[in-house]
Amino acid sequence: MRGKLVVIGMLLSSTFYSDGLIAYASNNDVTYEINSSKTGNVVEDTIYYFINYNGEEHTIEVNEKVKLTLTGWKDELKTSVNGKINIQKSTSNQIEDITLNVNDEFNVIPISETANIQIKLAVSDSFLVKEVKSLELNEQITSVVESENGTLIEETTSKDNLIVNENNFSTLTEGTTIKSVQTSQISSIENPTVKYTTHVQDYGWLAGVANGVMSGTQGQSKRMEAIKISLDNVPYPGGISYKTHVQNYGWLNNVSDGALSGTIGESKRLEAIQINLTGEMEQHYDIYYRVHAETYGWLDWAKNGNSAGTQGLSKRLEAIETVLVVKGGAAPGSTNKPLIIDPAVVYSTHVQDYGWLSNVSNGQTSGTQGQSKRMEAIKISLNKAPYPGGISYSTHVQDYGWLNNVSNGALSGTSGKSKRLEAIKINLTGEMAQHYDIYYRVHAETYGWLDWAKNGGSAGTKGFSKRLEAIEIRLVEKGGTAPGLTNKPFIESNLSNYYNITLNDALNMQMKVTPQTDKYRNAPAYVSSQYINAVNGGSISGSSVNLRTAPTTNSTIAATVVNGTLFQLLDNNVSGDMVSGSTKWYKIEFKGQTLFVHSSLATDNLRVGQATVDYLNIRSEMNAGSHIYATVMKGTLLNIVEENNSGWHKVSIGAWRNAASTDVLYYLNPNNFINDEKQRLQFMDLTKTSGVSKEALNQYLVGKGILAGQGQAFIDAGIKYGINEVYLMAHTLLETGNGNSTLAKGVVYNGKTVYNMYGIGAFDHCPVDCGAKTAYEKGWFTPYDAIVGGASFIDDGYTNGNNSYKVVQNTIYEMRWNPEVMATKGFAGHQYATDIGWAYKQVNTMYEVYKIQPYTVFLEIPVYK
Repeated sequence: MRGKLVVIGMLLSSTFYSDGLIAYASNNDVTYEINSSKTGNVVEDTIYYFINYNGEEHTIEVNEKVKLTLTGWKDELKTSVNGKINIQKSTSNQIEDITLNVNDEFNVIPISETANIQIKLAVSDSFLVKEVKSLELNEQITSVVESENGTLIEETTSKDNLIVNENNFSTLTEGTTIKSVQTSQISSIENPTVKYTTHVQDYGWLAGVANGVMSGTQGQSKRMEAIKISLDNVPYPGGISYKTHVQNYGWLNNVSDGALSGTIGESKRLEAIQINLTGEMEQHYDIYYRVHAETYGWLDWAKNGNSAGTQGLSKRLEAIETVLVVKGGAAPGSTNKPLIIDPAVVYSTHVQDYGWLSNVSNGQTSGTQGQSKRMEAIKISLNKAPYPGGISYSTHVQDYGWLNNVSNGALSGTSGKSKRLEAIKINLTGEMAQHYDIYYRVHAETYGWLDWAKNGGSAGTKGFSKRLEAIEIRLVEKGGTAPGLTNKPFIESNLSNYYNITLNDALNMQMKVTPQTDKYRNAPAYVSSQYINAVNGGSISGSSVNLRTAPTTNSTIAATVVNGTLFQLLDNNVSGDMVSGSTKWYKIEFKGQTLFVHSSLATDNLRVGQATVDYLNIRSEMNAGSHIYATVMKGTLLNIVEENNSGWHKVSIGAWRNAASTDVLYYLNPNNFINDEKQRLQFMDLTKTSGVSKEALNQYLVGKGILAGQGQAFIDAGIKYGINEVYLMAHTLLETGNGNSTLAKGVVYNGKTVYNMYGIGAFDHCPVDCGAKTAYEKGWFTPYDAIVGGASFIDDGYTNGNNSYKVVQNTIYEMRWNPEVMATKGFAGHQYATDIGWAYKQVNTMYEVYKIQPYTVFLEIPVYK
């Protein structure tokens, strides 16, 4: 009889496979059925597996003695899979390589003389194994057959049914590739079933699942927005009710038996859920459920109306699993932490005249502001901590220093002793420390609110006798954004600035910028004679001397040079215009030109050598492996002091030379100076006043040239620009040679006498004229103007951080070496001087003044990694 098969009941569609297997799909179940005409294919000792395979290695434990491992695709077309079968025998393990085909046929794998495994594979995005076993034969299925004339005939047939939950399958067709299928369970119709489906961001309603199968997503950051739950095959009267906690709305009203809880089309996340059984079902079964929550992953199982998820944390639910358990039966897993609630840090302070203030929490202020009341003690605890752990803390107390740590609500500080708190450190403990950061800031006498400290860092002051007046404390998820600035939570007389580079890293960066030293100023220097052409020559003895194209005073000026400039002598007896009672001129070669200079402005008794290579190294010894003092370019003239037959000429190169790495390391290493009473002033905070009197400064300035009596000028400059007045005085004394340099004593420029106390704008090639030009442009027409006005240069470029790197350099050490730029940029830059001993030399004056009138010193010690 030809006709259509219509299955009565929940069977809505079917697929016929070539091996006689029929898959019936409903909203919740798929029944795999062996066609009655091929029941002989079902073997009692055969295990049937339906596997969705994603190409990754997976192991399936068939039983205690048999394991099947799938290792990967055999070909790019994914038509077969490589694997191994491991069979444990009494005396050995039998391991065989196998290949499984991906099609509608079963792959048969013998595991003993009487038993085998039959496997059908399908390509999938995720891995799923379904084990199906043969049930009782001759179970009847009632169906309706439509005859040729359209009448319906009820038929009863015998089938061998293989029934499994295929809750994520929709209608199956032959050859369908199944994607995103969840693990199923073998179930019988006698057991009650809890069914559920979720509405997920971007996907909408997912296919229904049941009995502990996951509904939702993992690893995709998709929110669940709604859920429907119902019971099936219930053996007792009753149903199921549930409610969800929804973003912005909180807990919704209960719904039941398949109704929607949540929202659709509003993009609102579910954050928690409660599920209850009702009627007699509640008396005979427990309902367990757990959720996969953003950040936390799978939480533990909740039961019978308890909350599962998070509350107060704005975390989305991403997936859910629900199971029914016979009343009082074992839970499906841990039940310790099904719900995570926003934890609170709670604290109270004991304040002068007021005693203990009421508890506050989560960033609220405890203490006072504007009342000059000291905090004397504090208690801190955690409330609703989602993880094991607690909180510990220590306070720095007047006269006592740092107290021992206390924890979880214990008192830190004093009561009844009128002792101020000056600083505090707070830490989380246990697992709480792994999941949260603790931030805190304090309101300190004089300074007001300091920046936020974190996880045991100090907040407050030390060494200044300043009271704490208020505090705020906050919990932040691990790695989350700080509540505010974190730059200066703690102020102490001796600060440590930590840099994320090693001392050796810093040394390597410094050597790349050719640091200079005058340490070897009197040491001999040598060049290889094969790279230099020695000739007669001379040098300029006057200042700003004109070199002319002819031996006359009205001829063209080809160049103007400074004292000490070398030249090659071509003729030392040329007659020309009379100058200073003499007509003798020198004919010279200078930078490839033939020029003339009067004999009164130059010497003619030198041997000079001209470099004949692109780069000529000047060395400390007569060998090519010795330290390089300097490198000159091709054509550069050098003063040859001594010629010999050793292959090396001794030359004169002046005082400033390249420093050796050992020399640089000595001055760069802070540990060489921090315990030296004088040299530790390299680390003095230059933005803090010393409070030294005008009289003390003037006492030191006695005999210091133009700077004598200028004590008040340095004090005024310090006040105006926020720079330590003793440092400013020391700086000018070093730059001006104790007040006796040409620029310090005054230079006439454009008809006005100008002064320059800091050498600003004075370059090596143009020290006086360029320095005077800068002073004229700045309006420094008196020594007072030059002292006060010049301080703005130090403030702008260094202590105030108004430079291209936006880096504050508020110690002499930082001005010279700038460790912040090295640590953040990876190179040496914006350094006040090339002299490696510059900071070392600066402190001499500062220390001498300190001995005249001791002053408060605030140190910032650099610490390298």
